[in-house]
Amino acid sequence: MTGLVVTTCNFIVILCFCIGVYDVMKNAFEDCECDMPRTHGTPDYARVSLPDHVSRGFPHYGLYLYMQDWQYNEIPNKKLRGIPVLFIPGHRGCMKQCSAVASHLSTVAAAREHERLFNVFTMDFNGGYSAFHGPSLYNQIQFARHCIENILKLYDSTPSHIRPTSIAVIAHSMGGVVARGVLSLTDMDVAAINSIYSLATPHLSPLISLDHGIVDIYNLINSYWKANQRILNNITLVSVSGGINDIQVNDEQTRIPHPNKALSVTATMIPRCVPINDCTTF
Repeated sequence: MTGLVVTTCNFIVILCFCIGVYDVMKNAFEDCECDMPRTHGTPDYARVSLPDHVSRGFPHYGLYLYMQDWQYNEIPNKKLRGIPVLFIPGHRGCMKQCSAVASHLSTVAAAREHERLFNVFTMDFNGGYSAFHGPSLYNQIQFARHCIENILKLYDSTPSHIRPTSIAVIAHSMGGVVARGVLSLTDMDVAAINSIYSLATPHLSPLISLDHGIVDIYNLINSYWKANQRILNNITLVSVSGGINDIQVNDEQTRIPHPNKALSVTATMIPRCVPINDCTTF
């Protein structure tokens, strides 16, 4: 009788474990399907030309400028005069996820006629597995550095009094790790980024340590930010977690592991905020 009870308990434990593994893997590898918000015009994505060595080095990646029909008349001869914002998608993310942010910024700019437009750029990582594969995460960090440098070059012909010298970064999930990783590169000008807003980003440590390369990158990033707080003090870093809605990235994981000019907040504690920025519904 005791043997039957033990066997039954073992079977139940194994069954629960298999169901849990299936649920995690199903959520982790699900296709990127984003519910796009309504916009003022038809969204369009104009590919941004990058230097040949960048295109050859990262043939599966791309940089795009988000535009709407009504914006074309706002950009004389397609010369950029707005405030540059870069969206970095996360693990298995898609570049079109930026439409939620870009649409809101467009609405804000349209309501304030005296204000400058926002030029929202978005990166295409071809659905890379940045949460599981160290080399993929490293390549995304390197590509993001090239993108930031080339975005600022697009404003070379912009009048000096409105020419931007830095950009704001909005990142989802592992995109936040990419953003912080860019600033950890020794040959990166930290003044090129003025702020990072991360949504459901596991800043503290990898969610799943399947690759030692992921752990090494996390250690390098967190060590660099801790040791160079004075250099990075001019960069505002905000981390927003999805709260109980996020079953993959908990609040503790989104905590920023260094004290300099950083704010960690839970979406459920922000007044009038609809907390949907978890890893599966952004």
